[in-house]
Parts: sequence; C-alpha cells; structure tokens
Amino acid sequence: MAATLETYLGWSQEQTIPPLCLELLLRSGRSYWIAYIFRCEPDAPMITMRIWDMRAFTDADTQALMSTLNTVHDRTAPDYAAKLHRKLDQATLRVAPGDIEALIEWHDRTWPLELKQAIDKHLAVEGFRQP
Repeated sequence: MAATLETYLGWSQEQTIPPLCLELLLRSGRSYWIAYIFRCEPDAPMITMRIWDMRAFTDADTQALMSTLNTVHDRTAPDYAAKLHRKLDQATLRVAPGDIEALIEWHDRTWPLELKQAIDKHLAVEGFRQP
C-alpha cells in the first residue's frame, strides 16, 4: 500500500520534530521546517501544524543550532526550543492539504557543504524559501 499525504502526516503527528529534519514544500513555492503536526482528521479541510521560525537566524546561528541538535535529547521538555538556540521560535501554520507539494525528510543534520551551498542559493532566509 502506497503512503498518501494523509497517512504520512498521521505517522508524523503529535510528536516534536527537530529543526532542519522535516521540510514542508507548498505549491506556492514557500517552504517551512515542521516542528509539530496536530492530530488531523481524514478529509479535513485544513491541517494545523507548528513550524520552526528561524527568520532571525544568521549563518552562525544555523551552525550553532546544527551542532546543538545532537546534544539535546528530550524533545518533550517545554523548553526544548530554548535549549537548542535562543533565537529559535515557533509559529502556527494552517494549510489545506491540496496546497502541499511535498515533504522532505532530511536525515543528515550536518549537510554536506555542496548541498548547503546549493540550498543557500535558493533560500532567502534559512528555513523559508522565496519563489
């Protein structure tokens, strides 16, 4: 049985997902790092999720976050984001399933330099892509 968007989101829901691990690509060309997917009903008109807000990050902040990711293990702690980086914030995103283009799982938290450089060319701000 092939996984649909709804089944994949069901597998991923109700758990904190570390920054830079699960990227949501929208048909509009925007992308966001998913932090938490709330329980969603099948055929719901909207999916509600928390996204990591990294708009205030510099390149040095991103490097610091990447080095901290492997040291903080309790993703259920209320201060999880603060332990990762002081500038790391979250926002609530509500999106129609039809607006989702793709989900990307990034398995390597320390991206190869060539990949990071290619991504940086397309990202205006780390974690948010402008068309």
